[in-house]
Amino acid sequence: MNKALFYKFTLLILVFCVVGEVALRIIHDNNKPFVPSVTKDLIPTLPHNSDFYSEFNGHKSTRYVTGLLGQRVASTELREVNCELCIFVLGDNQALGWGIDYQNTLGAILANSLLGDGGKSRILASPRLDPELARFLVQSYRKKFHDEQLISIFILNLANDLDEMFIGRQAMFDINVNWLSMNSFLYMYLIMGQDTIFNRVSSIPMGATPIFSALNADEHENFIYNAVSSITKTVHSMPQAKNNIIVITPSSEQLLYSIYKKLNINLNSKADYLKGRNNNSDILTANRQSIGNIKRSAEIMEKVEKLIEQQLRPKGFQVIRLSKHLHEREDLVKYINASNSHLTERGNALIANIIQQLLRSHNP
Repeated sequence: MNKALFYKFTLLILVFCVVGEVALRIIHDNNKPFVPSVTKDLIPTLPHNSDFYSEFNGHKSTRYVTGLLGQRVASTELREVNCELCIFVLGDNQALGWGIDYQNTLGAILANSLLGDGGKSRILASPRLDPELARFLVQSYRKKFHDEQLISIFILNLANDLDEMFIGRQAMFDINVNWLSMNSFLYMYLIMGQDTIFNRVSSIPMGATPIFSALNADEHENFIYNAVSSITKTVHSMPQAKNNIIVITPSSEQLLYSIYKKLNINLNSKADYLKGRNNNSDILTANRQSIGNIKRSAEIMEKVEKLIEQQLRPKGFQVIRLSKHLHEREDLVKYINASNSHLTERGNALIANIIQQLLRSHNP
């Protein structure tokens, strides 16, 4: 390739990138197509000391203000402020409040109700943050902030926490792309398109299902022991608090299985299953799992959930299994998004209400 042709090709690529970047920003009105995260020492966090808007997967445009270590805060003035006797929430997307305004997140609802100030909450959360990595992140947080909390809450997301921790963690690329993750819309679209480009879409459900399927019955107990051990270490590493609470949120298959049963969809007949799914496409928009995977995964995750709870309670933790409360509700899709298993505003409010009832029962 001669130099002239090389320069023309390079210029064409640059023009394409600039035009694509500008077009995507206009299309999205400067709302990022997903919540970006940056990685340092293999630990994902939200971008530090940032203030941005994101609009993803049908969620409304949402503002995210982050502090010194990527913790979500109510306003820019609170980025480096200690929060004594506040509400501390740790976890991944479920803890973060995916597509939810700050004042409607679990932490802010509790802070407003119990402390009269929704700003007295700190949310240390990020996409791809599993329980083990969360422990290292919260240890860094405690070196900067030495405050004692009223309530420390850890959210275990059964949709993907266990597979990320035990099967493997996906890095965006092997190079440092933190700046691109935060500033380039074109790069974000490339990230979103990786599964399609590299044909990485799989029918294997997330969560513990692949692990449990590969283990025999005698090995299940050891798997749960290791999971509980990691969760216990993480909760013990959280800021000292008057109340330590673990909230377990269900996998997408558990949710879908409950929806199918409430809609009286026959999972033993593929024809009835497909008909029911089509008739309720407004609810089941992103379901790509096969009929067998949904039922099987839901049953396995229900077993995992119960075993984890049984082993955590004797350690002195207060444990909330959200699935038990959702199963009682006919309109459960108003509390958790069926397409991606993220908590909705009402889901956050439901957990806040359960926690307050729990506190009243322990402190009448």
